Amino acid sequence: MLINFIKIQLILKQIRTFQQQSSLHDKDFSFFLIPFLNPLMKKQTKLMLKYLLKKSMLIILFLRKQIQHRFKQEIPTICFNGIHKSLQ
Repeated sequence: MLINFIKIQLILKQIRTFQQQSSLHDKDFSFFLIPFLNPLMKKQTKLMLKYLLKKSMLIILFLRKQIQHRFKQEIPTICFNGIHKSLQ
C-alpha cells in the first residue's frame, strides 16, 4: 500500500507540474479540473491514477474489515449478574 501511495503522489506531482506550466493556470481554473479537461494530459496517466486510487481504497476497505473483525474478538467480557460472558 505504501508503494501505491508513493505512485499516487508522483502522479499528482506530475499533474501539478503540468498545471503550473499550462496557460490555464493563470485563468484561475480549479486544480482538479485542469488535468482532466486538458487534451494534452496523457490518458495513461489518468487511468493509472484512477487504478491506483481504486486499488488503495480496496486495500483500505479490506484492512478496515480485518480490524473490525479482530476488534469484535477482543472486546472485553461483560458481566451479567456476576457471570462473565464473552461476546461472540
